[in-house]
Amino acid sequence: MSIFAMLVMGATHVVQQPPHYVFGYSIAEWLSLLSILAIFIGALSWIFRVVLITPLNYQMQELAHQIKDMGIANQQQSDSNERLLQQHTDMLQEHERMLIRHEEDIHTLFKNNYKKDK
Repeated sequence: MSIFAMLVMGATHVVQQPPHYVFGYSIAEWLSLLSILAIFIGALSWIFRVVLITPLNYQMQELAHQIKDMGIANQQQSDSNERLLQQHTDMLQEHERMLIRHEEDIHTLFKNNYKKDK
């Protein structure tokens, strides 16, 4: 028998399968494969959640608390800087008033000294 004849014979030869078989597997076998696949996917998702998601959630919560604490500390530092700036501004104004008064005193002294010399 030639190869061509074997191909034609194989192509025309159709195996009849009962209606409860799909792709050569029975419904019970498909359900078994489906249950094994579901268990595998469930185990992978549980491992993914335990190994990755839970620690990441914990780390994100810790980071959120640290950022909140940093914000509070930053606000306190800002308030402290504002008070210090106000103190320095008050001191600068006081020094400016003292300088003006000293200049007036010096001016008055020179004026009085000038009058005495005449």
